[in-house]
This record gives sequence, C-alpha cells and structure tokens, in this order.
Amino acid sequence: MTRDRDPGSTATAGTLPSADPSAPAPIALPIDRIQEYDHNPRRERNEAYDRIKGSLLSRGFAGVLPITRRPGDPNYMAAEGGNTVLHILKELYAETKDPKFHTIQCLFEPWVSESETLIAHLIENDARGELIFIDRARAVHELRALLEQETGQPLSGRQLATALREKGYVLDQPTISKMDYAVETLLSVIPVALCAGLGRDQVERIRKLENLLVRFLQHRGKEATVVEDARQWFLDCLARYDGEEWILEPIEPELITHLAEICGEDRYKVVADFDALARFGRPGSDTPPPVLLPHQESRPRPEAAGSTGAAEDDLETAEGSVANGLVAGSVSNPSGTEARPAVRAPSRPTPMPAERPELPQDVKSLRARLWTLATQFAQRNGLSDCVIPCGNKGCGYLVDLPVQPLFAREIPETAEEAKRVTLWWLLSALAEQWPYGPTPEAAPALRCLPDDARLYPAIEAVTRADDATAIRAVTPLVSEPPSLDIASRQLFAILDEREFELFVAIIQTRRALQAHCRRLGKRVVWDV
Repeated sequence: MTRDRDPGSTATAGTLPSADPSAPAPIALPIDRIQEYDHNPRRERNEAYDRIKGSLLSRGFAGVLPITRRPGDPNYMAAEGGNTVLHILKELYAETKDPKFHTIQCLFEPWVSESETLIAHLIENDARGELIFIDRARAVHELRALLEQETGQPLSGRQLATALREKGYVLDQPTISKMDYAVETLLSVIPVALCAGLGRDQVERIRKLENLLVRFLQHRGKEATVVEDARQWFLDCLARYDGEEWILEPIEPELITHLAEICGEDRYKVVADFDALARFGRPGSDTPPPVLLPHQESRPRPEAAGSTGAAEDDLETAEGSVANGLVAGSVSNPSGTEARPAVRAPSRPTPMPAERPELPQDVKSLRARLWTLATQFAQRNGLSDCVIPCGNKGCGYLVDLPVQPLFAREIPETAEEAKRVTLWWLLSALAEQWPYGPTPEAAPALRCLPDDARLYPAIEAVTRADDATAIRAVTPLVSEPPSLDIASRQLFAILDEREFELFVAIIQTRRALQAHCRRLGKRVVWDV
C-alpha cells in the first residue's frame, strides 16, 4: 500500500486533533494511546528483538511510527510494521520510566480497510525479509478471508493473486497454493517445525509426497476410504517427527514400506514405480520376465579350480567395482581399469549365507533397491546430500560432491573423517559413474547428472583428459581415493553392525544387477 506523506507541522501530545485528519499528518502521541496491530503477520518473536532493544535503550526512538485508527476506536494502532519497536518502547518505559520512551513522533494515515492495513504490514515485513514462511502463509490466509468478507465473493487462488497484485502485493498463485496447504493441512500436524522456520521448498516436498501417495494408490485401484486412511497415516507420520530440526528423509522409507503393505507388493517394486510416478507422471512399464540370479540357481556350479564360468565373472566384476576409484592414485583414472587387481576364482564356489534376502529379479527394481540402500548408507554417515537418484539408468543412483569438505583441515586426520572419505569413494565407485575413457561417450553418467551438479565439471574434465581440472574440483572436498589397505580397514574395523549390513546388501544387489546385465548380453550396467 503506497501513501503520500507530508510531514508538515507536528501536533504535540495532549493536544490531539478532535477528528482524524483526512490526509497523512504528523502527530506526537504517548505510547499508551497506541496499540500493536492485532492482525500482525509476525507470530514468532523477532530474531533481532534484543539488538533492537539495545539500540533503543542507548539512543532512544528517532524515527516516525506510522499509525492509523479504525473508525470509532479510541486508540491508535501501528499502520505499517513497527509492532516490535512499539512493544519494546512500552517495555523500556515500564522498566525505566524515562520520558523519552513515553511520547514518540508518529505519522497518522487515514483508515482505509482491514485488508489494506494487513497488506501494508505484509509489504513492510517483506521489505525487511523478516517473516518466516508460516507467518506469511497465515497472514495471506487471513487476508483472503478479509477480502472475501469485504467483496462478498469467494476468491480462488488465481483471483486472490490478482486482487493482491492490484493492491501492490505481488504473490503468484503457486505460492498461494503452498501457503494454503501449510495453514490448512500442516500447521496442526507439524507446528513446531513450521514455527522454527520450515520453508516453502520443504512444504512443497511434503505436499508432493502426499500427492504421490494418493496417485499411487489410485493407480492401484484402491477405494477412496483406503486412500484417505493412507493419507491420514502419512500426516500422523509427519507429526511423529515434528521438531525444530525437522527433516523429511526418515519419513520416505516408512511411506514406501506402508504402501507395500497396503498393496501386498515387493517394496522395491513400489520404490521403482513411486520414482517413475514422480518423474514421468505414471508408474513404470511392466517389468521383464524374471530370470534366475546366480545365488538362486539350482543347477550345480563348476568346482574345478580356475573355472571361467559365471561365478568367476560375477566375482571379478564385483571386486573390481569395489576397487574402482579406491585403488587408483589420482582422479585422472578414477575407474581404476589399469590398477584393478586380478581376482582369482575360488577353487570351490562359496556358499551364500542362508539368511541372505531374496533379491528382485528385474533391472528396474534392482536399481531402485541400490538407490534406497545407498541413501540409507549415506544418511548414517553425513553424506545424504551427496546421493542423488538417476532413475532407471546405471545403478539407480549417483554420488555428487558434498557442499563442504568432508574434513576440517587440508587432509582427513580423524578416523571419522577418513571413514566418510572412504565411503564417498566407495559409493562413487559402485555407482560406476566415472568415465571409462577420455571421451564424452565414455561418461554415461553425464547424461544423468543435472547441469548444476557439483561433480559435473570433474567428470566432464576427465572426458577431455583434463586431469588437473578434475583433481582441483574433487580433492579439496573428498581428498584422493584411499588405498585398498585403508579402505579395507575402514570397512571392517569402523563400520557398525547396521552399516556393515547395508554395505553387504549394496554389494549383493550390485552383483545381482551386473549378473542380470550380462545375461542380457551387456557388459556394463549403463548399456541396459
């Protein structure tokens, strides 16, 4: 809301005008005649409260407070922001009885309407960038009600955006939709997280996840009551995690498990279809006919020493993948093709543990399982921001560079730092994301990495044989690939039981994916 201001002459306290001026006018008022705006958009305490109070205590209030008054109201109120300053001035006067806090210079602005006053407060707060998302959302939600009351007509999100724009407050319809969801759905579910500053992007992630849940069950032909029960379960799940440090990541695996139980389906099939629904708006196509994986075959395996059958091929592939990127001495050859140790097949096939879970039998579900396991493994070690999905390509996930270095000094020094570095390189190697050679065609991961991925310049540099650029991009954040000796000690001595279980599950799934690809006549996972 824009008003012309003409300071003019100032009326003194005690000689208030008998009637409110019809144009903006200066006036001096005692603070007990001014109220804070009762629809103040700010609900949470101003983070700068103590700093503002300290400044007012030492210097007094040298500004001019915009005020207005509702028709028939004996008291004035803050017209455009200023509620925090007014509250502090009253607090300081009560504490000190200093007259400089009692009477302040104001600028009276004629009353227009409830909606105009609320918009003015919103604009003032937005100009300072002080409102958290839920405070803005509640204010806009209340503003819609005021405008509907004043016009006598309901307003859609698009109509509200137009009405606000005409009044000088620009807000697009998608943002209004997110605000409605935050106030009408989430505020009663995760109030602590929202009031602690949960932002618009996180609110949108939650809403998208809820929409995916509904669409997934509708695609499965579930009745409306089942869909609504699942939606309510999702909201209850959100509430269990409500807190100031609220994150969405632990909820997603619970949701997948719940959907698998509702539909009576394999969890990894649900993950694959859920991902396809998020990416393409529909679940993936039917999976290919199942084929037996190596550990499920009933026929005897060759027992002669030096056998070159499938068991040897699978073992060599898996071991080579683990060493991939860990044995090489620099980033210039992160695939480790020359440094890969020769792996001899055992003289007898090694029996698999009896408790080994049955793995999916199609490529898409194996990739979804790898992404799930890699994400869980990363979350336990502070690497959750690094693992990104790549859909039904490669190993189903890629490992981006971290935002901050994985170590405090120039190189990893503590056991925890060395562990994180080792696990980053391990997951990166298993994802088979490093180029096979110095050509763009030898770097299929580039086609899946977003352009703003932190790792993109390093991989792209390797395809140009620009080793120096790749090293500069990678080593300050994740150091150099650790030796196989260091990696082995990290994996077997420092991993806790759950981490080791996840690591074994990743290796098993990676082996199964590689074996499946070879049965389809492909040499690497990117060829399928």
